[in-house]
Amino acid sequence: MPQRPCPVCGQPGRLLADVAKDFSVVDYYRCDPCGFVWWHRKHDPDAPAVPVTKPPAAIPSRTFEG
Repeated sequence: MPQRPCPVCGQPGRLLADVAKDFSVVDYYRCDPCGFVWWHRKHDPDAPAVPVTKPPAAIPSRTFEG
């Protein structure tokens, strides 16, 4: 299963296959260690991650402010 590093804690995030259908334009990922969820555009994987959830309060954000 494809993985991407979590933009919050750096641990591997797993692809959420249930919502990442072939017809979607984005892939959703979840970091199991910190619980953060984000998405990336399928056709522009180098674009910045877009948060779905707020970064966990216990882990300082490396990418997102707020």
